[in-house]
Amino acid sequence: MEAAHDGRRAQKRPVPEDVADLPARLWERLDVLAALRIVGALESTTAEAGAVAAHMSRADDQPRDTIATCLGLAEPEARARLHRSMRRY
Repeated sequence: MEAAHDGRRAQKRPVPEDVADLPARLWERLDVLAALRIVGALESTTAEAGAVAAHMSRADDQPRDTIATCLGLAEPEARARLHRSMRRY
């Protein structure tokens, strides 16, 4: 089971470097209250982007195993994430 998880992790889609280090950069530059404001904006943005991406993956008939692999998750977890994302839209 762990080998399967390691395989998924190795095949998941890379996140652009400037996006991957965004949380660390935010903490370096913002005070606590500004961070709370940014968190609210990020929650809205990520919810909308997640919903659109989830709907597009279904509209494109992406195989569930492909989606799971790209997310670095097992199929049940990937399915749950897609379901949560689609409910927000």
